[in-house]
Amino acid sequence: MTQKEMLGSYGPQREAHTVVFPRRDDEWEQAPSGMLARGKYNALSRFVDDDKQIHLEFEYSFQIVKKGK
Repeated sequence: MTQKEMLGSYGPQREAHTVVFPRRDDEWEQAPSGMLARGKYNALSRFVDDDKQIHLEFEYSFQIVKKGK
């Protein structure tokens, strides 16, 4: 699955610019439930400009497990 989010167009500036995404709380996704959804997932995030230059790239993983009693 691929998901893209446009952050906007910002010229160089001295102060850091903060962007929170997803922009609305109703866009947060919940982990699927059930035995078939359990397992380890790997993800790759990139910050790419209009010229296709990658400015930041990081990988992470997470695991969906059965909730303990």
